[in-house]
Amino acid sequence: MTRPPSNRINSNRTKKNIIFSMSTENPSVVFREVRMTSQGADLANAFQHPIFVAVVNKTNTRVATVSYDHFSKRFVTSLWDTMSGVPLWQITKVSDYEPIKVKPAFSEDGNLLVAYMGNAQVDVVDARSGTTFDTYSHNKYSISNSLNVQSIAIGRNKDNVAMCQKHGNSIEAKLRTSTESPILFVDVGNGISNVALAYVAGGRRLFAVWKKSHYGKKDEMGGMIWDATFLVMLQRLSFSASDVYGNLDAPLYTHTVDDEPCIVVVTSCYSGDFGSSLDIFSADGRAKAQYRGERGVHGVAPGSLMILRKDRRLWKWDENLKKPQIMGTLQCDEALVFVGVKALAMTQHRMTLILDDGFRFFEKE
Repeated sequence: MTRPPSNRINSNRTKKNIIFSMSTENPSVVFREVRMTSQGADLANAFQHPIFVAVVNKTNTRVATVSYDHFSKRFVTSLWDTMSGVPLWQITKVSDYEPIKVKPAFSEDGNLLVAYMGNAQVDVVDARSGTTFDTYSHNKYSISNSLNVQSIAIGRNKDNVAMCQKHGNSIEAKLRTSTESPILFVDVGNGISNVALAYVAGGRRLFAVWKKSHYGKKDEMGGMIWDATFLVMLQRLSFSASDVYGNLDAPLYTHTVDDEPCIVVVTSCYSGDFGSSLDIFSADGRAKAQYRGERGVHGVAPGSLMILRKDRRLWKWDENLKKPQIMGTLQCDEALVFVGVKALAMTQHRMTLILDDGFRFFEKE
């Protein structure tokens, strides 16, 4: 008997625990691995260095990756077509370890990409064509220390860029602007780490989520929302049962629940009864839903949330979050090392897994 990913998801809309019933969708649907023969696919699988970071846009048509070689200190940031493996944009630079911790970020509609280049420099790229729009550098703008950059995000257009950095000893995040730059700076103190930023609601809201450390106490999750137009703090995010959280396991995803724009926060848990935690907040900071279950690879496609579990079954929730359905089971010729899967992208009939050593392509039978 196949079990759903969890036996409950908590929702403020229903004010009660929703019990998952069995999926009526045929669980025998199979995604079988296919070998791509195009030049793009060959390049996609010919990574010289392991992929440390992979981020998929909301439409699941593009993926940005960061690979890094510790010996040469050379890192490669790339933009790919997810369904063909064709590279659209790529840049190689030499830097210390810092570019790995700053994930690339897509705009809410998936059409723009902002990528961290090291030394407090970011490139803004048209994700559809792979054309670089602009470059913002610390040589031009006031960034206190390039090694302190934590996270980046991009809004509705190429000039709506946000950057988080360690600055001062504040126990909370502070938003500031620069007269010389279109960048919004989110400053956090040394007690805050594992920061993620995202614009939501058409770029009108800026979310920041982080882990806060307390000496002698357990770490806890926290966050804030700002009005990105008037630069006013609107709400602090409240995470229940904070002791179950580990580290942010993915970028912040944008999603729609009950016709409201929302943000999805995914964390991995290292102790307790659950391996994965998923929290959904509305654009005004209300907790919409909460999931606790087995650790997996999460993704967001238009109209659904997805999770690929260790048993190779792919589950999805639609926008009402009430009933998970099995989308299918993966079949491949060789063993799939689950811990090496960095991200997934899904269309109607095809799935792409982004692993630390390249892409794997699957088609629905």
